[in-house]
Formats: sequence, C-alpha cells, structure tokens
Amino acid sequence: MGKSLDTDWRKDKEKNLIDEKNNTSLTIEKLRSGDWEFITHYEAAKPCHNQELYALLGGDNSLLNRLISHGWIGQDYMLYSTIYTDEGVTRNALNFILHHIDGNNPDYQFKLDNKDTKDVLRQIKNRDKTIFSQRRILNIDLLHYMLSQNKDSEVVQDTNQIIEMLSPLDNETSEFVSAYLDRLDDKANSLLDKMASRSQKLLSFLAQRGTTGTDMLCQHLDVAFHHLSREIQYNVDGNLADFLQNHWRSISIFRDSNIAPALVEPIVQILNDGKVRIDSLSELGYKDSSSGLRYPCVEQNLYVFSRGNLETALDTISQSDNNQDGSYSVCNRLPALNMIMHISRTVYANALGHLEKYFDLLTKDEYALDCSSNQNIADDLLHILDDIRQQTDEEDTKKLIHTLLNKCSSAARLPLFDDHFEDYTDALMECDAVHFTPMNLQWAFAHDALTEHESSMTTWIQKHDSFEQGDTDEKLDKEKLAEDTINLPPTILNSDRKIHLLQELELEGPIPISSIEPDKQDLAHCPEIYAQLLKNGLVVDTAESFKALDGLPWPVREAWIKESQEFANYLGDADLHPNEACYIVCNKDSRLKKSAEAIMNNFRDYTEGADEPNLLNASTTLIKKGKAIDRGTLQKLAEYDDGLVNTLLLFDAGLEPKSAIVMFAYALEYVTAQDQPENEIAKNMKQFFQKVGGDYLKFTDPNSKCIILPNTAENQQIIKTLCNWKPQLIPQIEEIDEENLIKIRRDQKLWNGFFKQDK
Repeated sequence: MGKSLDTDWRKDKEKNLIDEKNNTSLTIEKLRSGDWEFITHYEAAKPCHNQELYALLGGDNSLLNRLISHGWIGQDYMLYSTIYTDEGVTRNALNFILHHIDGNNPDYQFKLDNKDTKDVLRQIKNRDKTIFSQRRILNIDLLHYMLSQNKDSEVVQDTNQIIEMLSPLDNETSEFVSAYLDRLDDKANSLLDKMASRSQKLLSFLAQRGTTGTDMLCQHLDVAFHHLSREIQYNVDGNLADFLQNHWRSISIFRDSNIAPALVEPIVQILNDGKVRIDSLSELGYKDSSSGLRYPCVEQNLYVFSRGNLETALDTISQSDNNQDGSYSVCNRLPALNMIMHISRTVYANALGHLEKYFDLLTKDEYALDCSSNQNIADDLLHILDDIRQQTDEEDTKKLIHTLLNKCSSAARLPLFDDHFEDYTDALMECDAVHFTPMNLQWAFAHDALTEHESSMTTWIQKHDSFEQGDTDEKLDKEKLAEDTINLPPTILNSDRKIHLLQELELEGPIPISSIEPDKQDLAHCPEIYAQLLKNGLVVDTAESFKALDGLPWPVREAWIKESQEFANYLGDADLHPNEACYIVCNKDSRLKKSAEAIMNNFRDYTEGADEPNLLNASTTLIKKGKAIDRGTLQKLAEYDDGLVNTLLLFDAGLEPKSAIVMFAYALEYVTAQDQPENEIAKNMKQFFQKVGGDYLKFTDPNSKCIILPNTAENQQIIKTLCNWKPQLIPQIEEIDEENLIKIRRDQKLWNGFFKQDK
C-alpha cells in the first residue's frame, strides 16, 4: 500500500485506512492464492483501493499485470503463496508445475531430479492426465525419468502419450528431441527405442542434425534400427542415404549375424528407398538366409556391382537353405552369365543391369558364356539374348549382344540354328558364336542372311576353311546347299575353299551344271570354277555338261577343256564355237594338244564361221604344223585379204606354193573388186610373185617380154582378174594346148611402170 505501520494516523483517517486495508487484504489473498485470472483482469474487477495500489495493479498496461503475464515475477513469489498448502512437493517441482505446466510455458532444460519428477508426476496424476499429450509437459529430465520407469505400467502408458506427441517431429517436437539428444548423448537410447517404432521421420531427423558427431550418430541409428517396425514407412532423405552409404560399417546392426528377422524387412526397405548400395557384402552379418542382412541385400541387389561382391553374392545364395538352382564356390574364375542365371535369378538380374561392368570384370581366360562340352547352350543363350533385348534400347542391345557373343567360350557356341534365333542371326554369325556346320549354313542361306557383300554371313563364312562337326538330319539338302555354296561370289569364298566344302559334304551324286549360276562378274574373277568342279569330280565330264556352259566367257569354257580328260572324245558333240576351235588350235597348252589335233584334222568343220583374225591365226598354226589347208578355208581367208597381206603371211608361215597360188587367185579377185589402193596391190603382188618364184618371176622381170604359166584354173582366174582390172597389161593370151600352158605377151613398159608404184 506504500504506507508504514509506524505512521501516526489521525482518528478521522482510521476508518478509511481499515476499509482500504480490508480491500487490500482481499486483493493480497487473491494474489497469494495464485488467482491469475483475477490479477490479469483486475481492472474489470474494480476493487476499492487507493490510487497507488490501483496504479500498481490496475489495467492491462499496469506494471504487475505485465510482470505476471510475461513471467517476470520470480518463482519465489508463487512459492511463498503456495508452499504451505502443498505439503510433500519440492519447491523445485512446484516451481516447474506452476511456471511451466500451469503456465503453459515449456522449459526443456528445467533441472529436475528424481524426487522432483516424482512430485511432478504425482501432481499431474491428481489433476489431469491429458497433460501428457500436451507440449507443456516437455522436459528432458522429466521424460528421461519416465522412460527409465519401464516396469511401471502407468508411467509407461503416460510416457507413450508423450512419445506419440513427439513422433511427428514437427518444428516444436523436433526441437525438443534434438535438445534431448544433445544433452543426454549416449544415454538417449530409451527415447530412440520408443520413437523408432512410431516415427516415420526419426531416421532422417537423426541424419539431418548437425550437432551429432559421426560416431554418436552411428550409435543412435543402430539403436533406432534395432527397434524399427514393419508397419512404418520410414522417410529416407538424401542426408540419411548418404550417411548410410558412407558409414554403414560403423552401424553395428549391419554386421550382426543374429539380427531379428522382423527388422530385416524395414532395414532393407530403407536401403532400397535411399538407393544405398553396400560396397562390401562380405562384411554384412550372415549366418543363413534368415539371419543377418547379407542374404536379403543379395536378394534385393542392394550392393555395389564389383567382382568381390558378385562372388560373395553367389556364394551367399549357394550356401543358403533357400537355394534351389545351382551351386557355386568362390574361386579364381568369375562364372559365366548363364551359370550365374542358374545359381541365382536375382544375381543374374543384377548382372544384366550392369552388363558392361560385368564384361569389364572378365579376365582373358573368363567367359561371358560357358558350358561343358556335352551341354547345349541354346536355351540359356536364347533366354539371355531375349533378356538383354527387353531391358535395353536398340543401339545398346546390339553393342551388348556383340560383346556377350565375342566373350563366349568355344564350348558355348550355338550348335544349331533354329527360328527362335532369327532375330539374332546376324550377331551370332558375325561373332562366330554359332557352329559352322552344313545344317547351319543351309539355315543361313534359307533365311536370306547373305544380303550384301559385307554381311555377317560373309564374315562367318570367311572365318572357316572347313565345316565343324555337328549333327545332321534328314532336313539337310546337300545338293541345294552345294548349289548355294558354289554360287557364292569369289569375293566371299574362293573356288578352292568352295571345292573343299563341297567335298566335305560327301555328295551322293554330281552337281548339275544347270544349277550353277555364278554372276558374270564373278566369273571374270574366277573363270576356273567349273574346271575345278570337274577336276574334283563334282560335275560329270560330258558333252551335255560342256553345252551347259554355252554363253559363258571363253576363259570359263577354256578352263573346262583344259581340265577335261574326255573333251577330245566328245568334241564333235560339244557344239564348240568356230572361234573357240581357233583358240584351241593356237594354244600351246599341252592339255589342249589332243583337242587341237582333232580340230586340225577336220579344220574346216570346226573353224567355219570364225572371225578373220582367229581363222588366220589358226590357219597359220595349222600350216606351221605341216597340215594342209582346204580350199574352202583358203577362199574364206582370201575374202578378208584386202591388200594380199594374208596371202603373204600364210606363205611366209609355210603355205605350199600351190595352195598359195589358189589363195592368191581368190584374194586378187576380191581385192581388185573392192577398189583398194592400186599401189598397195602392186606392191604385194610383186612380193608374192617374187616369193613364189618359178614362172611367176616373169611378171616382175623388167626384161621379160613373155610369161608362160601352167594352164590351171588358178592361173586362168589370175589372168582373168587382171584382164578385168587392167586389160592393157595383158593385151594377148595364147594357149598352148599340147603342153597345157598359157602364154602371155608382156608389155615391158606397162608392166615395169605398174610395179614401180610400190615405190
């Protein structure tokens, strides 16, 4: 009241003082009793008091009102007014209740010992237990004490209310949990135990906190992992995923071989959600398929794809009691992909997802496909090829399939093509991953695999000189395969290798010549193909076979004739072209000698119709061989002899004079009729007469006045031609019948002038 009891009051003021005192006492009682509603709404109550007290308490803006409403009144103030009415409650506990619970002003760090916390819990129990689900109850010491009373079911129930309130880990509750962990550090396990099975955000929250060291965070996470619930979908953010990726070894549950089976599912789900991959499977706990994290991590492909992890994964699956496929023991060789598929479909799927890395892991003596010599790889190969195609785009598929096939062992090559492999034909042949057998070659031909020069089939064929051993069946058409093979372009397969393959087919009969249809350009590269077939007994040596070559270039037919042992015998039925007959006669190859002899013996029959150069060359050869030329051939050659050159040529070659005169007679008649240059005719005529000699020298002798010749048809033809061409040269002809001669008067001046034209 601002007055001293020592004041000397006048009687007239005593009553007012007493009234004021009574009113003030009432106000004090309300203050003492903690009637905050009265205090904060004092102005509305409007009690009778003096102006000083009113100034102190009155109105929302009064000093006391502000001190109380903002918590500036010291704890002792409340305690002095309540200490005598709450026996057995510690002053600290009462202070906490009044200021923080009743005042709805949480203080996480308020210090409470065990006696304090017991008093606080007793007071709350007697008042309103819903306070345990309200944030004003949050206090580190109080919650820590409650968590320690795990044998008191009532306390446990109240604690669970607090845990449920904390589990969402919103801004306020996460602040409290963070403060709790910071203060209690490694003594905070009991809180983590409770929250781990209730809070989706707990794990990410722990990883996000920047105040916890790595070791402590590993410890906290280990505690949380040991109390996870299958019913909770835990949040996994980047911080948690990164921490687990880098520090999983320091979290003991990962190495525990006796981890509770119920914890495996949520841990694996967390690793999956965070895309965490174990970089060393062998360090994970493992006893069998139901104990430890190694087996489930293998099954879920939750590991870095490396050689060591791949071997550990296969070993783990092989040792597990769930393994139904195959077995594996760690050795120095990495198993082939098809073997992995039989050991574990899960590990196989992971290898497919990292196929390029898998290929890189293989050493020179390891294969992507392998099997025993008595095992058929077909089913496994088709399965793997289909899997690769289904999970990769077209460009990657081609690259991966080629790498796979290039890394297959010799035993793992496809034994037999079938329609299931139609989509992979090119790759199999290009990589030589299919056996080169007659059956497979027939299949490739039938499926038009040979579409261009640089095709995969070309590559495949060129890698083999011989057929590989393989099963054959009634579907093998050897004759058709022989035809397709022999008709391959020589740029793909030369004739020697073709013949070798055909011999390996062991054909039951010769190949019909009519079925062989090589390209004309191919024949230019390899004209001897038919001859080689003949040489190796793959076609029959008959006139019909040779006739089938009609229309082909001469080198092809010539090669056949040279190789044939019977051609001379069926020459008459072979329909040999006249020019070809001339070629044979002129050819010095000993293999054609017999045929040439047969032709020369019937020269006219075989050469009639030949071109002039060929006929002339053949005739020259015939003369040099000492053979006589028939009149018809001489007449034909004369027709071509524009300047009497052919006549001179044959005479020089050895044509007998009589035959030369016959040819000259014909040639002179033709040449003079063709209006050829006179000087050329005169020059060659002079040379011919001089070379023939005898009576014919009189034509060119400048002193000769008379020419006497035998009265033969040829001489008469010569004289007749000269008379028709140059009548002045032969003004008079006299026949001497008794001696069968012809006498011609020679005008020296005219003849000498005629022959001088050659100069």
